[in-house]
Amino acid sequence: MDSWFGHERRRHDRVESNQSFNCFTAGRRFTAPVADISLGGAFLLVDRVLKPGAVLIMEQAKPDFTGRPAHLVARVLHFSIKPRTGAGLTWVKAIAPAGLPQLQELLMETLGFSIPQNELTRLSVTFQESAVSWDFNLQRVAMERTIAPQQEDKVVSIFGIRVKERAVGKLGLDQVRVVHSEAPKQKRAIIGDDDSLSARDDTTVDPMEAARTLEDWLRFKKSGRAVRDKVIVACGGRSQEALVVSANLNNLFLESPGAFPEKGKRVLIRYPIDTAGTKFDVIVVGEIEKALADRTTGIFGAYVRVVTLNEGSQVGLFKRYVRV
Repeated sequence: MDSWFGHERRRHDRVESNQSFNCFTAGRRFTAPVADISLGGAFLLVDRVLKPGAVLIMEQAKPDFTGRPAHLVARVLHFSIKPRTGAGLTWVKAIAPAGLPQLQELLMETLGFSIPQNELTRLSVTFQESAVSWDFNLQRVAMERTIAPQQEDKVVSIFGIRVKERAVGKLGLDQVRVVHSEAPKQKRAIIGDDDSLSARDDTTVDPMEAARTLEDWLRFKKSGRAVRDKVIVACGGRSQEALVVSANLNNLFLESPGAFPEKGKRVLIRYPIDTAGTKFDVIVVGEIEKALADRTTGIFGAYVRVVTLNEGSQVGLFKRYVRV
């Protein structure tokens, strides 16, 4: 019996899958599994709304130490809530920056697909190590456009903020991995492999510890200018929303419904600052000095030391803002 996907008839049978992918779209990063997958597309189990037409970059959720991971490019066909919440995807491209062997490995591991022999025989030896892609519509292997060699001209997108790649190292982050991609045309900076954003443990509650936490909480909230600014905090390849409740030139106190990394870990903070009716994004690199958890409310806190920051063209903006 023919099966339908939105308004398009499926040309390939789907098989159940337990694969998970790191997904990137519109400046957001998240990890999600697929319920089923085929050479034509997949059904991504995700609770966040993905609009039809949106483009996703999907990397296998496994450790990659090359800095040049292969990835699938997909387009969202539709988003549904029943019977399962998720997005129906169709494949656009599979891109392998490291060459043809990497492309073959990606297609086989994710889709169980081998590039046809007639495509392999027409390729020159340069395809072995050059960036290549598989076009699912044309059923062809193609050479990807190379990135310009001038280091000064390369731009990386951090939280959607365009920063020169050479400046990333100056942010004081030792574990930045710059990932290049052609679809959509952007590069991404992912912070390390830290997995310390763990779930809250409610198994034991020490009353004295709770009292000390409350005392610290109140002290940190009064350590700077009282604000309620929404920010994005990233560490370990993950990002979460947080609220800055106290800010000065050297420290920030954050609150969030999600856990913060442990003491000594570095985080990247996107801090939108409103000045004269115009919003500017400041990137703050901070180090966790103390991570707190209010067991009663389920809210987490973090006292963060400002290590360095990037204000773009608005030099001195952060200093002026926190001293107002």
